[in-house]
Amino acid sequence: MVLFIPVCLNVLCTVMNLLTKIRLAIVFLICTMSSFIYWMQMAHLLGSQRVGVLELQQLRNRRTVNASSALVKLHDRLTYDFDEKLIGYNFVRPTFQFLLEPRNLHTQNCVDDRCKQMHSNVSWCMVNFVKSKASHQEHRNDIRRTWAHKLYLNGSRMETVFIVGMSRNVTTEMLLRQEHEMYGDILQYDGPDDYKYVPLKTMAGMQWAVDNLPSNHYYSSGDDDVMVVVERLKNIMDFYINITEFEDWAEFPIICTYRTMEFARPYRNSTGRYKQWYIAESEYKWPFYPRGCFGGFYSTSIRVVKQLLAAARTTPYLRVDDVWITGVLRVKLGMPDNMVIEPPEKIAFHGVGQLVSKLAAKEKAKNGTTKAKNGTVKAGKVKYFAIKPNTEM
Repeated sequence: MVLFIPVCLNVLCTVMNLLTKIRLAIVFLICTMSSFIYWMQMAHLLGSQRVGVLELQQLRNRRTVNASSALVKLHDRLTYDFDEKLIGYNFVRPTFQFLLEPRNLHTQNCVDDRCKQMHSNVSWCMVNFVKSKASHQEHRNDIRRTWAHKLYLNGSRMETVFIVGMSRNVTTEMLLRQEHEMYGDILQYDGPDDYKYVPLKTMAGMQWAVDNLPSNHYYSSGDDDVMVVVERLKNIMDFYINITEFEDWAEFPIICTYRTMEFARPYRNSTGRYKQWYIAESEYKWPFYPRGCFGGFYSTSIRVVKQLLAAARTTPYLRVDDVWITGVLRVKLGMPDNMVIEPPEKIAFHGVGQLVSKLAAKEKAKNGTTKAKNGTVKAGKVKYFAIKPNTEM
């Protein structure tokens, strides 16, 4: 009897330890499954454009800290994937996926007979792909209410699409989806939104253009702090469309509607004022860049974009996208330097978008904002950029 009691106690302790371990295992399994379900929910929210703004807001309100943390981790993992798979020189770059896509490019967007008549008289179409950041809503609004407001101009149609990456901030993602619901002009790709990935953002826009636009359309790439004089853009496009047809050129040229880059040198100071454009000799060893366009704004055809995109999938990545696309990739295609065109007058102006907003706000505060006949904002000194001629839409 004396020996039996210690044996029973020993068995009881063993059973208790086993039960404790089982309980801990169950708790761990529940936590793991909960975390897995939550991550899958976040991936679904970020990976499907059909998810509404309300659902994302509900998730954010329910678990604000965790949602933000999960978004940051997902962004960082995605950034790592892009570093490994897209920037590496030993890979054929895969295609991009899109979280939001523009919905208005294949419709006429007309509500009156005059607009419908202009739409029926269109002889060529161009889509301007503007590189933006998810948080740059004010920049996009500046463009929407100024030069991108004009859709039809003397037989041409110009649409504008804003390319953004995936933000690290849940609120920014929510606001971006609200903005897209309102305007329908956002193209969000499944990559990071950081500045150093601008070439991949440009490449994503090129891919979408090639996959979704007719081959007889035209393409422009620009920054979200650039303002464009669309009348000049239309005139230079008309001229080279006619030249291409009359001279029977095989391809449409690349038109540097902002500035032409010639005898430009790589920036070699990694700690200098312009360190964001630093290029090491291991990335590009030559003392000069090829002739090309500065990335503020340039235009070409969808046919040329398709060829540049194919070359980009197997060409070493260069962080300065304008040099890489209009210089390095162009040379790889065998496209000669004299097919990089510098217009006789400047068409795009860098860094004036914010100036337009400030001047308009100042004018409104001083005298009140007036409306032009076509409904655009008229604000003193910014009239040249913000007012559209009454003869066109």
